[in-house]
Amino acid sequence: INGHPPAWAIFELERDVDFQEIEIGLYQGHSSWNYTYLNGATVLTSKDKSSWINVGIIDNKTNEIKKIHLKRSSAKYIKIDHTKSNNAIAIGYLKVINLN
Repeated sequence: INGHPPAWAIFELERDVDFQEIEIGLYQGHSSWNYTYLNGATVLTSKDKSSWINVGIIDNKTNEIKKIHLKRSSAKYIKIDHTKSNNAIAIGYLKVINLN
């Protein structure tokens, strides 16, 4: 997934999932893209895609897949919001680590 600034992406899960960690990685389909396309983005969760809860910020200053610790949440939707920066967004990998 990639988008021009201001950018965000919403992921819909099959069901509500309890989690407090995700693994996320940069889409590397372009040689000039780097960690700034994810670093500093806000992670929000929702059960209904209407009311969003801020559960953390992506702190990843590498181009590698990184585990991000978040506030515990139960959600069907995850939003990666990079609208506060002047950067695009480029997500190549997302894994939700289920607590169950």
